[in-house]
Amino acid sequence: MGLDSGCFIPCRYLDKWYERESNLQILEFRIDTSVLASFHQIDIDLLPGPKRAKWLNQYSKLYGGNPTHGLEYIQRGTQVGKEHFFAKLVFRHLKFQ
Repeated sequence: MGLDSGCFIPCRYLDKWYERESNLQILEFRIDTSVLASFHQIDIDLLPGPKRAKWLNQYSKLYGGNPTHGLEYIQRGTQVGKEHFFAKLVFRHLKFQ
């Protein structure tokens, strides 16, 4: 599965996600910058190497962790771009296209 060649996310990246999560949906949205700035958030890439590894091991399901961090917005770089994860509680602020 994957999106057509017009997708802005590389299709091989989406294919990897679909293999793990068959009901995955990628949605476009807008959000006011002041609201986004108010979220409890972290950019994993800004943590030094050892702290990044510790954070991922503790909180990321991909690394066997438990996502009990209490954050509303998490950013993490991958080989194909930046991923943005939002807590369910902030979805009311997202203006879907």
